[in-house]
Amino acid sequence: MKTYDVIVAGLGAMGSAALYQLSKSGVNALGIDRFGPPHDLGSSHGESRITRSAIGEGEEFVPLVLRSNEIWSELEEATGNRLLKQTGLLIFASGTESSVMHGADILNDTIRIARAHGIDHEALHENGLRERFPDLSFQEGSSGYFEPGAGYLVPELCVETNLQEARRLGAEVSTGETVIAIESARGTVKVTTDHNNYECGKLVLSAGAWIKKLLGPRVGDDEFRIFRQAMFWFETEADYSEARFPVYLKAGDDERSSYYGFPSIGGSRTIKVGIEQFDEETNPDEVDRNVTEAETDAAFELVSKSFRIRREGAKAKTCLYTVTPDYGFVIDFLPDADNVLVVSPCSGHGFKHSAGIGLLAKQLVMDEEPYTDIGRFKFQGA
Repeated sequence: MKTYDVIVAGLGAMGSAALYQLSKSGVNALGIDRFGPPHDLGSSHGESRITRSAIGEGEEFVPLVLRSNEIWSELEEATGNRLLKQTGLLIFASGTESSVMHGADILNDTIRIARAHGIDHEALHENGLRERFPDLSFQEGSSGYFEPGAGYLVPELCVETNLQEARRLGAEVSTGETVIAIESARGTVKVTTDHNNYECGKLVLSAGAWIKKLLGPRVGDDEFRIFRQAMFWFETEADYSEARFPVYLKAGDDERSSYYGFPSIGGSRTIKVGIEQFDEETNPDEVDRNVTEAETDAAFELVSKSFRIRREGAKAKTCLYTVTPDYGFVIDFLPDADNVLVVSPCSGHGFKHSAGIGLLAKQLVMDEEPYTDIGRFKFQGA
């Protein structure tokens, strides 16, 4: 039986970042993934992920993203890979709608947190929005927020770079290997896969949408919920290129009338849009990965109220969110196993924080002082 100091199960955004940090510390570490990351079957794909420093979902997230940005820069310098691109961020809402996203009043809470943390930003009103963004349509009474230091991450390249550096620094990586059982005892964890049996002192469990199946009754039925999400790419009738247009969040009265998106990247002449839903749960092994014409039509009707886009030629993909009841994160040891660290779910807004979460995971399994308070990220009732 092969033995390691730490095993990381699941090598998406969080797991690959944790493995990189462990390898930097010289830990004898193994990373396992059932697929071959980066891949398009989980939550870490789709060409782009928004990063922003003022996190309207809660002030406790700000240290995560700020530390993540430092780590992305470190990785860029070490590898020459361009991981983070600054385009600025626009959040806007009409005067007649609420500003709902991830359970937060995303516009007003973002402004409040930006002010509290001294994050460079502008609060914009209707005339300022129209002047700054003439190719958007704004309803009467609209208001907005602009953060010049925000932008987007390239998720597939981030995961690939984490794993590349982890291997270079001595970590082992095994892909195409599925974890089927975890047995924790005092001082050791046994990990059984469809190929091997392993032992380790600590296990980092970052299996994304598959984490619920691995933990089974060890967590409550409502602790983690899995949702299929759709991403759309629409051809544009205006210049929304990343050289002149930011990433954006359009906040509406509820999650389904809100959306997020990206400018035209690399001369594509398309914008990417994500519309979230938290009504219909799914199974990661049985999820329907086809996006229907009706879904695309509904997305077009919503987004075309503000953007100059075409319905023809649209493409779409799906991804998976693993969501807690309060749209927060779980970064905590299992209540019945202090050597199994759960690093997931991240409720659909985790990628921007993943580099910093990887560092937290390393600190926790190595009994180091965490760089930020993790009280909000514990299991419910813990």
